[in-house]
Amino acid sequence: MTPQEEKEVSDASSDTGSDLSEEEETKESEDQVPLEQFATDEKFATTLELLQLPPAERSRENVECIFSLVKDNKFFAELDAEMSLELCRHMTYTTKKKDRVVFYKGDPADNWYLILAGNAGVYIEELKDPPEGDGGEQGDSSANQGRGLIRNDVRSAALIAHSDCLFLTLDKKSFQHCLGNFLRQKTDDKVQTLRQVLPGARDLRKLVVEQLTYFFKEATLQKDMPLSTEGNKEDTLYLIVKEDTSAISIRCVLEHTRES
Repeated sequence: MTPQEEKEVSDASSDTGSDLSEEEETKESEDQVPLEQFATDEKFATTLELLQLPPAERSRENVECIFSLVKDNKFFAELDAEMSLELCRHMTYTTKKKDRVVFYKGDPADNWYLILAGNAGVYIEELKDPPEGDGGEQGDSSANQGRGLIRNDVRSAALIAHSDCLFLTLDKKSFQHCLGNFLRQKTDDKVQTLRQVLPGARDLRKLVVEQLTYFFKEATLQKDMPLSTEGNKEDTLYLIVKEDTSAISIRCVLEHTRES
């Protein structure tokens, strides 16, 4: 191949790569929602603007303002104040239109997402197209996403926007720096608990048990409170983790989310 031919091949490859990049950017833009749609008041809009500042330029006051957006989210309830603020220092945001796929099962786990506005569903089964309506297995995704980021793994479930959504996001490096050890221990504790109380779970691979924990949540019920009533349709599985004379801690509650 002559030098001129090599140059032409190189130029063609460069053009192809550029075209693909432009197509990806166009598709990403089509999937997004104008930020103004979520800026319901001036204070909220101002705080969202802080997320556009580079982390190194965010003051303590900036970070505390960002934290005010998420402080009521249950994910942050188990974190101490400094860890929560450090997360907020590194966060940015993205938006997704209704029924768009945020990520597919099998995609690289390269970002952590926290829903700030809207609602989304977690889908264990393989998805070829975004679902219509709310069908599918759903669960809280914020803590579960962290497992893939911690282990340099791929996504074990898909995340679909059920409405126009605003997400706070954290890249893998920042996530591992802030939360890696904490969530790794939390995940191991959940797996151990489920293996103790769910029949057959001891014989399952750890990854399978981790996926089961997606659909369990913790609840504490007072003594004499009925778990079910005769004649009612049952759609919840209760697993008793510990009990005393006054209350039962049902750490694992599995809710049936779709018709059989």
